[in-house]
Amino acid sequence: MKIMMFIVSLSIACAGSVSSQTTYMHIRMKGGGTTSIPIDEIRKLTFTPVTAVEGERWTTVIKTFRLLQNYPNPFNPSTTIEYQLPKSGMVDVRIYNAAGQLVRALESGIQSPGGHTVTWDGHDDAGMAVASGMYYYQVAFEDGTLSKKMILIK
Repeated sequence: MKIMMFIVSLSIACAGSVSSQTTYMHIRMKGGGTTSIPIDEIRKLTFTPVTAVEGERWTTVIKTFRLLQNYPNPFNPSTTIEYQLPKSGMVDVRIYNAAGQLVRALESGIQSPGGHTVTWDGHDDAGMAVASGMYYYQVAFEDGTLSKKMILIK
């Protein structure tokens, strides 16, 4: 999918008096066409923050340390764990059983800011397949530790 780059400029169109001003966003497309959209309509939209546009690659700003729900969940035989880092730092990703015992250390090291994923294949640190049941995945980062539940069904 090709992302269309655009340049945004703001202007105010007055209709009668100052109290009835309508603010528009004028968008000039890369191909040369333009369009105007009332700001009130744009406020209804949700935008992903962008720090830079490099060619056709957009870089998003991640402001907080987040842990997303694994997918699929329940899972068999593997699941993906996704987390987001606002800055570079030391990260530990670990899997625990329902009794709180460490099952597997998936990641440990310094990681760059942005979105990251790691896959767990349902095996422990010794390479043995674990039993069906509820497990916890935990991501520790300098800003704190977050964890969520997941279920392995065989």
